[in-house]
Amino acid sequence: MLENAEYLGTGHLLATRALARYNDHVFHLLSRRLPRGGKLAEFGPGLGDFAERFQKAGMPVDAVEREGEFQEGLRKFSPRVVSTLAELPGLYDAIVAVNVLEHIEDDGAVLREFFAK
Repeated sequence: MLENAEYLGTGHLLATRALARYNDHVFHLLSRRLPRGGKLAEFGPGLGDFAERFQKAGMPVDAVEREGEFQEGLRKFSPRVVSTLAELPGLYDAIVAVNVLEHIEDDGAVLREFFAK
């Protein structure tokens, strides 16, 4: 199970999954600003808490998740699951990253990649 996963942040992801009201609020803030019918991607969706919310709201979101052990579970919620931004085809109307950028050393470089996509 995921509790035994190699990724060191798995425990944190499992804990934040339990914060349903917080996650619902963040999703509400995000979804009201995203273009309906636009091409969306989520960077670092982890276990898919937000990808599932996007799917239920009728807003399909492609997933960029480098941790291979999470990718299969994400396929339930995302039409496309890839390991890197470079694997996403074409351009996107929006890319979201929830509780992710603070864990990336060169977050500026990642933001530039978002903008290029």
